[in-house]
Amino acid sequence: MLNYLDLFLVALLVTLALTPVIQRFAFLIGAVDTPNKRKVHSIPIPRIGGIAMYIAFMIALVVHGEINRTIQGVILGSLVLFVIGLVDDINKKGMYAPLKLIGQIFAAWLVVHVYGVRVESFSNPFGSGILNLGFIGEPLSIIWIVGITNTINLIDGLDGLAAGVGSISAFTLFLVALMLGRVEAAILLITLFGVTLGFLRYNFSPASIFMGDTGSTFIGYLLAVASIIGVLKSSASLALGVPILALGIPIFDTASAIIRRLKRGQHIFHPDGEHLHHRLLLSGFSQKQAVLLIYYASILLSIAALLITVLQGTWLAVTFLAICFLIYMGAVTIKQKIMY
Repeated sequence: MLNYLDLFLVALLVTLALTPVIQRFAFLIGAVDTPNKRKVHSIPIPRIGGIAMYIAFMIALVVHGEINRTIQGVILGSLVLFVIGLVDDINKKGMYAPLKLIGQIFAAWLVVHVYGVRVESFSNPFGSGILNLGFIGEPLSIIWIVGITNTINLIDGLDGLAAGVGSISAFTLFLVALMLGRVEAAILLITLFGVTLGFLRYNFSPASIFMGDTGSTFIGYLLAVASIIGVLKSSASLALGVPILALGIPIFDTASAIIRRLKRGQHIFHPDGEHLHHRLLLSGFSQKQAVLLIYYASILLSIAALLITVLQGTWLAVTFLAICFLIYMGAVTIKQKIMY
């Protein structure tokens, strides 16, 4: 546990020290996010905070020193996404969406095909035995990585939202990795936890810097890859349910957005103002209240993921229903406080 604590502290402290430097650099090169009708901020804010997160993450891993082949693959894949995100954040017009997607697919393919980070089988949740995925394991792993990478990017719409949800998910999956003895995943996740928590110091409302695509896709990619290494490749029953719950809010929001856009005949990447955080703002919640409510829901879903890991699915239905009820009651309580 001492090594994990060292990783966390290095990642946290380097992020805290480096973020203000990147903030000043962003103003120098004009990499700032200007207000528009889809934005909730009213002043220009630096949007390349992901640089500080990425550098802090790499410094922590180098200081730790134990970089094996799997972690090397994760580093290379994340470097691809870092470059893509940085180009997108610095370019005022952004990067062409299909080109970004191709880059994300390549980063996922790199870690899956070249470095072997893939799901090859599942424990049968409806009985005994193992479900072997065979040749479809590789494409399914790539789809998972690209999908989760984009879920974090899509929820990055309020101050502190992506960083906070990323922190909660990273710490939850870290605990699961510890329970299952998945050291490589635990290393990646505790480092990511330190980075996101450190960045949250500057990103929580009112934010003084945004992470941009450089940060959000980096977080999503690491969570996706680490969940494969730490949970989906294990023989634990209901392994698929654990990362789905730990990443429940971004997965739900992205799935809802895709369904909504397909029903309207729109492209799935067509931007709109109807994400979960937008709907909470329209319902009367302030930015902080909306973010804290989503944190609350994420924590409850994460607790469910931990319980499933410990109980191995025995109380899956009861746990899920209880979590849904608590989320609903929390939303009602907060809404009543606003009204009265």
